[in-house]
Amino acid sequence: MTYFINIIFFLFLFCNQKIQLMKRLLFVFFIFFAAFSFTKKMKKSILILFFLFINIVSAQVNIETIIQEDFKDNSNSWKLFNNKNYSCEIKDNQLYFNNRSEKNKWAYLNTKINLKKDFVIETSLKLVSGTNNNLLSLIFNKTDDAKNYNDFGISDNGYWKFKQKNNSSIIGDTNWYKIDYINAGEYNTLTIQKINEKVFFLINNTPILVKTNMDLSFNQVGLSVCSKSEVAFKYLKIGYLKMSKNDKEKYANQLYQKLIDAKTTGKNVLIEDTITKELHTSFDKNEFGFYLNETKDYTYKIVDSALEINNTSKSYYHTWSKIKINPMQDFDISTSLKRVSGTINKGISLVIKDKINKLQLAYAQNGYWFSDVQKNDKSTKFSKWQKTNLVKERENNSLRIKKIQNTVYFILNNKVVNKVVEKGFGNTIYIKAPDSIKIRVDDLKLTQTYRSKKEQDKLIAQYDNLWDKAKTENVGALGKTEKQQIVHDKAKEKFKKKQDKARKKYNKMFKNAPLSDVIKKLGQPYKSNSFSISYRYNDSYDGRPQDLEFFYIPYQKGKIKYKMVNYAVINYKN
Repeated sequence: MTYFINIIFFLFLFCNQKIQLMKRLLFVFFIFFAAFSFTKKMKKSILILFFLFINIVSAQVNIETIIQEDFKDNSNSWKLFNNKNYSCEIKDNQLYFNNRSEKNKWAYLNTKINLKKDFVIETSLKLVSGTNNNLLSLIFNKTDDAKNYNDFGISDNGYWKFKQKNNSSIIGDTNWYKIDYINAGEYNTLTIQKINEKVFFLINNTPILVKTNMDLSFNQVGLSVCSKSEVAFKYLKIGYLKMSKNDKEKYANQLYQKLIDAKTTGKNVLIEDTITKELHTSFDKNEFGFYLNETKDYTYKIVDSALEINNTSKSYYHTWSKIKINPMQDFDISTSLKRVSGTINKGISLVIKDKINKLQLAYAQNGYWFSDVQKNDKSTKFSKWQKTNLVKERENNSLRIKKIQNTVYFILNNKVVNKVVEKGFGNTIYIKAPDSIKIRVDDLKLTQTYRSKKEQDKLIAQYDNLWDKAKTENVGALGKTEKQQIVHDKAKEKFKKKQDKARKKYNKMFKNAPLSDVIKKLGQPYKSNSFSISYRYNDSYDGRPQDLEFFYIPYQKGKIKYKMVNYAVINYKN
């Protein structure tokens, strides 16, 4: 009898989720009591139960729930509908989604979840009828326009998949992986758990994927159904992990170890925690998967350990890489290339772009460069062509675009020539060639990495210093150092005062005077129109040409008609 009382006492202590210090002490007392009170056989049984429950306790996850959707009603305002292509309705304490169309459909909630915290998002779903080889999924980190989201799901025939969309472009896609954790024709649980810098993805409480340092910013959560399928969702749970720091670390280590164990036994699980990813090619092969082709206008081919681009047309052409950049990470892309023959006054470019964003760095063999940032095919930060002595005539030239946080550095032959701060970056690498030119691309290197904010700030300061250094070396870098800017601003202010003085002088001399008086005094203007005449005004602090312009109006005094000076201005020449 005493034996069973102690067992019940033991279960009470360790099945309670809130295990407190006093209970642990009582448990220690119980173990000592059991050791001295029970037979050898009983002691062995107690020891087995002890380790069993220790494991159960260590696996417990406490959650501070912010949404517990059990589909008893529509209190969370799901968008319900029923038409010939698809229906979404709540019945029998479940969300039934019948997609009769040819496209994936989803239902979603606007939540207040803070994805910077350690969170849990979970649902349980079942394929009721229809296609068993396409994606049924849990969506999170979604924007209202669906240009950004993360999609984690399964097919009922035993596969899983994850994909990530950023600014309308797919930047991460695991493709399909066969796994034996999925219960065909039954309810399957999909769970997403963020613990510190890692995000774990679980199927039926078993981890199959971990990703590190994901960029999570958006708070829509959705349920997605593939075409020609009817799916029932039993619940949707959203909340935060309510555990101590040590317990979180232990739990994350448990999940991670399960992934390692599964991977060593040949399971199709993925561990994507590599901080830095480097890809490099010297074009012995087409490792980046650049588009190769030969037409009457252009040729892209791998020859003699180089990517050769021969553009014989009168238009620009480009080739692109199949390897995609993750713009959520810091990245560094560089290439070494050389003009073999052809035009010297048009830009050879390294480009990173997607459907919306474009970054471009170009140089021309006659000693110029430019950088450009575009949104929806419109330039927002175009440097204009800049004269430089960095371009090498007979050797290879290096083009490099480096992104740290939201800062992009354009680097020509190891000199930082420009910097921009941006929000969109693109994900596809292009090499762009102008008309009538042949070029060789000898190598290409891509580095992608995750960094802490502290590391990023330190690196930005380092590259800002390199940019400032390039500005002082007169190599054609854009912009001015802080000291140069101060000198520039002082000179500009001094010139403005001088300019204002000259403008006032000419207005005092000629305002309301006949226009002919101006011509008598200053000579014939070099430019005129129906409302003004212009003279070259060469006194400037920055070398930019200016005009002294006199505006006039028709005037009549008695019977005499003439053109009268209204006012004079000094402007930069158009």
